[in-house]
Amino acid sequence: MRVVSHPDRIQIIQLLAAAGEHSVASIADALDLPATLISQHLSTLRAYRLVEERSDGRHRIYDLTIPGIAPWLVDGVDFVIDRYEEVSREQGEDAKRLWREAFC
Repeated sequence: MRVVSHPDRIQIIQLLAAAGEHSVASIADALDLPATLISQHLSTLRAYRLVEERSDGRHRIYDLTIPGIAPWLVDGVDFVIDRYEEVSREQGEDAKRLWREAFC
């Protein structure tokens, strides 16, 4: 839950859920974030098997491994809030709101 509570990662997952697979460059363009930052977030999401990658020539293409994971994640935010002091109730509620707007 902590992995997907970062606002940039929420936006990446939202984009992949809504529009399907994307390259790092297209995600960076869509979210107006640096490609290096997108790559770092995708690396984290890939390490936790939330996204998968495939090669398309010189490009790496990313997609969600479990497209229906978003509603489950909304319910899990309270679990994170109760266990991690560095995540405030307000941050948790903001994350839940973003998830609900995007997926529910």
